[in-house]
Amino acid sequence: SGGGGGAYGRKWYSSLPASLAYSVGSGGAGGAAGTNNGTAGGATTFSASTDKINARGGNSGIGTAGTTTITSLIILGGIGGYVDIDDTSDYYSRGSSGGNGFMITGVGVSGDGGSNGLGGFGAQGSTISTVSANSGATFGSGGPGARTDDATNRAGGNAAGGLIIIWEYA
Repeated sequence: SGGGGGAYGRKWYSSLPASLAYSVGSGGAGGAAGTNNGTAGGATTFSASTDKINARGGNSGIGTAGTTTITSLIILGGIGGYVDIDDTSDYYSRGSSGGNGFMITGVGVSGDGGSNGLGGFGAQGSTISTVSANSGATFGSGGPGARTDDATNRAGGNAAGGLIIIWEYA
């Protein structure tokens, strides 16, 4: 299944404080081939004085082994990232959940990576059953799941890292 996308937070300052701290979250790693889940994405944070933006990365998708013996299976995608309860963003939104993966009568479909909280699309899940998944496409997007139609294990795709943008108007 696909991993969830990261959250988005935005804050307006009339002037930036002299002191601030920030950290750009890394994208979560896709699961290794087989029954291996990926890892959650890191939080992207920005704080100045009493203000704090803490946009969490999305949760990992669920890894399953390739098989030819299951006739139907649904694997839920990872939950999208969120902002902390004490976040002071003027605007924020959650990342979307990753797409579900499923298998019906020996035909597998992988889940797409979740979109980031701003709406940037996650990577499309594998459409070819003989290759591992691609990586997340836009900043903060979740990694897609891999597809297999047989007992061969495939690796899931990595998520894309976070992003901080500062606009200054003079």
